[in-house]
Amino acid sequence: MSGSIVLEISGLTSDSSAYTEVIARGSDRLRAGEIVVMPIEGGYLFTCDAFNQAAVARIHTLRGDAPGTAAQVLISSAKVLAGLTQSISAETKTLTEKFWPGALTLITTPNSGLNWDLGDGGALGECAMRVPGHEITRAIIEQVGPLAAASASASGSAPALSLGAIFTLAGEVGLFLDEGEISQAAPSTVVRVAGEQLIASRIGAISLSQLREVIPAIQGANL
Repeated sequence: MSGSIVLEISGLTSDSSAYTEVIARGSDRLRAGEIVVMPIEGGYLFTCDAFNQAAVARIHTLRGDAPGTAAQVLISSAKVLAGLTQSISAETKTLTEKFWPGALTLITTPNSGLNWDLGDGGALGECAMRVPGHEITRAIIEQVGPLAAASASASGSAPALSLGAIFTLAGEVGLFLDEGEISQAAPSTVVRVAGEQLIASRIGAISLSQLREVIPAIQGANL
């Protein structure tokens, strides 16, 4: 982290001037094409403007990702989903209204007109979207728009639970938002939108029974 700016955000409330400053500085750095490390449930993430292909590529380089790896996309609310995906079923809308913000990742087909490359060159034909539960992270996304994101750790490694666990060289990250030590948590539950069907492809923080309380017909893949 040598040479990078670190802002402590633990305990900040939305009515404080420090909170407003963090939102402004984080948003400015992202708009400038820089990488910002931000917390969500279960760890820290490398984030950047999802439409800045050079910044997205730098995240993959930092992590040592294999070619063709796609970053996930963080959005500010379920309402944003309509402008990013080809279609939203009533069941998908119900699911996101229940579990967002939170530990639900939705894999869906993005609109073909989106000018982004999350790392796969569009070859996968799908993207993973999430509305994080962390208030400051979400407030910055609301200001900037969708962010590309990946765990702030080497590819295949455990999530980074503190800034001390993140190895970067000077200048690689524009800003670190320091929440302190983050508690280890179950990964997000992943639900894939397959036409009119919803398939739980990974069960994590949200159980299959919790999903079925909202969408009884949701399927489990190899569960």
